[in-house]
Amino acid sequence: MRIRTRLLALSLMIAALLSLTAAASAHDERLEAMKTTARRFFMEYFTNDQTALLTELVADDFVYSSPLGTFDQMGFSALVGAFEMAIPDKSVSLELILADGDLLVTRHVFRGTFSGSFVTPNRVVEPNGQPIQVYAHAVLQLNADGEIARVNEFFDLVTLYSQLGVIPMQAGAGDVSAAADMPISEWMIADFPEEFQVMTREHFPINTLKIVLEDTAANAPLYLADDFQWHSSPADPSQVFDRDAFVANLTGLRAAIPDYAVELGMTVVEGDYAAITLTGTGTFLEPFSLPGGQTALPTGQPVALTVHTIMRFGEDGRAVEEWDMLDNLAYGIAFGLIPPM
Repeated sequence: MRIRTRLLALSLMIAALLSLTAAASAHDERLEAMKTTARRFFMEYFTNDQTALLTELVADDFVYSSPLGTFDQMGFSALVGAFEMAIPDKSVSLELILADGDLLVTRHVFRGTFSGSFVTPNRVVEPNGQPIQVYAHAVLQLNADGEIARVNEFFDLVTLYSQLGVIPMQAGAGDVSAAADMPISEWMIADFPEEFQVMTREHFPINTLKIVLEDTAANAPLYLADDFQWHSSPADPSQVFDRDAFVANLTGLRAAIPDYAVELGMTVVEGDYAAITLTGTGTFLEPFSLPGGQTALPTGQPVALTVHTIMRFGEDGRAVEEWDMLDNLAYGIAFGLIPPM
């Protein structure tokens, strides 16, 4: 009787393990299918402007938002067509794809040569034959049918417009000749335990607010590694600042905008990476020193700043690296450094 009971218990344990394994396998397959959709959207559709593929990949009520505006499926197709005409050799390479729930986050690079007219509703920009390289982050949301329902893409219009010749060339925005031929490959995602990812989903937004809004100098060692690296430039990811520079920037920002408040977007976590969107608002009342060395003088005007952040974590739970993506055109206008366009 005891033997039968033990065998039954063992059988139940094996069945439970097999069930968990099958569930984990199905979960992994679903996430990989989501990533395949993201790859097809950027690397097949956007690169080759295949209209039929767009209708296959996106929902009927698809919405695309970026610094260029908000577009439905038809409007987005026209936007991609304008880039196809202006930059016929355009391509998109993915550095990172995170999948979590119904959300995807990508970090990618848009490249090509400005060899055709860029036609917009307001003007026609003639080609200058220059190489184009623009880094971007995107948040994709899928519906229940696995179609892309919404894309929020974040990139720097100063970089894009400088390279297109729409505005005068800005420092760090146009010298892409040396980097244009550098190969791009997807980053590896560490296989961190699910428990770590669950804790990150819970604590990452809370810790972000503590660092941004509270005593940054005191909180930074708790949440950021000693050798933390901060990639603050959307145009040049090789420009890296350390933890002290990160602390100084946030401390200066809060001093310049005393009523600074932050609204957080949805968190996406996979492996050792996490991503989140932050929108900061307040009134610009004191001088602010930017990481590049410029000092913005107060305007007394309200500002709204949106940045998309990707962080990589170490095994101790502290962030070891951060990539920020923001629109320097909106940033410069808000701080009075660039006149409104």
